[in-house]
Amino acid sequence: EPEGSRLPFAPVLPLHAASLNLRLMAGLVDGCILLAGFLGFTAVFALTLGKLPAPPIPAHIPLQIAAIGSAGILGLMALLYQALFFTFSDATPGMRYARIGLCTFNDENPTRAAMRRRILIAAFSLCPLGLGILWACLDDDGLGWHDRISRIYQRSY
Repeated sequence: EPEGSRLPFAPVLPLHAASLNLRLMAGLVDGCILLAGFLGFTAVFALTLGKLPAPPIPAHIPLQIAAIGSAGILGLMALLYQALFFTFSDATPGMRYARIGLCTFNDENPTRAAMRRRILIAAFSLCPLGLGILWACLDDDGLGWHDRISRIYQRSY
C-alpha cells in the first residue's frame, strides 16, 4: 500500500477489540462502584446539611440546584475514578473483571500519560450527546471516536 494513503486515525494492524458486551459489563461494574461511592458521599452530605440553617429560597429551587450539583459531582467522580486507576494501575476493576486491557494500535502497552489523555478525549467524545461513544456500534472495528483519536483501544485477553 502506498505511503500516505492511510487515514490518520486508521489502525496499523488488524485489531482484536473487546466485544461490546465485555465493554458494557466492565462499564456496569465500574458504574456500580461509582454509584456506591456517590451514595456514600450523598449520605454524608445529607447528614451534614441537616445541621446547617436553611437559606430563604423558594421551595422549588433547591431541588433543581441539588439535581445539577449531583450530576456534576457524579461526573467529576467518574473522571477522578478513571484518573486514579490509570495513574496507579493499568485497568479499572470493571476492566479486570471483564478481562479487558488497553492496547495501542501498534500492539504495545500504552503509557500512563497516554491512558490519562484518553480519559479527557473520552470526555470530549461524550459531549455531542454521546455520539463519540455510540459510534463504536457502527464502526467496523468496534471503536469509538476516543479510541481512534487516542490510538488506544480495549482488547480482551
